[in-house]
Amino acid sequence: MNKKAVKVLVTLQMILLGAALLTSVTPFIPLILAMVVGGLQLLLGAVYVIGFWNCISSSTKQMLSVYWGIVFAYFGGGYILFEILNVNDELLLIPAIGIPIGLAIFFVFITDKMKSDKLVHVDEHLADIIDA
Repeated sequence: MNKKAVKVLVTLQMILLGAALLTSVTPFIPLILAMVVGGLQLLLGAVYVIGFWNCISSSTKQMLSVYWGIVFAYFGGGYILFEILNVNDELLLIPAIGIPIGLAIFFVFITDKMKSDKLVHVDEHLADIIDA
């Protein structure tokens, strides 16, 4: 993946995130767009970690590790609260919506930072992945 592809992905994420934020005047459209953005970001995050871990800077690796830690803690905590403890409180909707929006903004920042990383040997690494 070259810098041009990363730039396209960052632009796509910014457009989707902007659309999700701009449509927040209606009750259901932002939730649907947030799910689309979240799914795309989880997929891209997995691709970055699996495919390009050796090609990104150490500071980006740290940020991706923090991102994945928060994602797992969010889903794990949500599962424990809602499925195991059967907590059903309307006040939990605020962090249930706010945390993913914060994660989306953080992930856009991470991918934007990747544009400045020296993605050395990315094409060779990608070819090794495809050939495997």
